[in-house]
Amino acid sequence: MTRPADIPENIYERAEVLMDQFSNIEDDRELIARVLMAVGQGASTHVGVTHEQVKVLNFVRAFQAKHNGVSPTYDEIAQALGRSKSNIHDFLHRMADRGIVRLATRARSITIIAGAAEIAAKQHVNDAHTFKNREA
Repeated sequence: MTRPADIPENIYERAEVLMDQFSNIEDDRELIARVLMAVGQGASTHVGVTHEQVKVLNFVRAFQAKHNGVSPTYDEIAQALGRSKSNIHDFLHRMADRGIVRLATRARSITIIAGAAEIAAKQHVNDAHTFKNREA
């Protein structure tokens, strides 16, 4: 989908991150309420990764370390994290769109981009820290 011209790119990207974060919510009213709560409680406008995406990155990194650089399949990631294969597909493709991972057309070909994943993960930690401090 193309970003509407009247919406700044950073806001549009943050909306995408929030949609990822709340992807399990089916009720529109609950979704809007949770997004408003997140924004109202100090959520950053920086583009980063969601908590679930950090879990995927950490699993892929650990799997590759244990299996001589070979990537896990989407099924292996889904099973390990208790998510659906389509959720994993969405998480990875959204991270690929942001330059955090690179995906090839063949199986077991997830490449974590050096630097990008660390920056995104640090941003996620900073966002979580800011959110926690605002709750206190």
